[in-house]
Amino acid sequence: MNKNRLVKMVSIITGTIMIGFIVYYIMEDDWSEVIFFSCLFFGLWIMPGFLKNITKEK
Repeated sequence: MNKNRLVKMVSIITGTIMIGFIVYYIMEDDWSEVIFFSCLFFGLWIMPGFLKNITKEK
């Protein structure tokens, strides 16, 4: 299996699990966990895309 394809599959699976945890903790009203997992999701999946675009522009 291609390495890039494997990385994308793992990213999709872990991202889906992370979103599931966020939804679960919202339903349980455990807001400290919601904030933690939201920050973790943002830092691992959203920020690298922004940083990659910023470095391309310069």
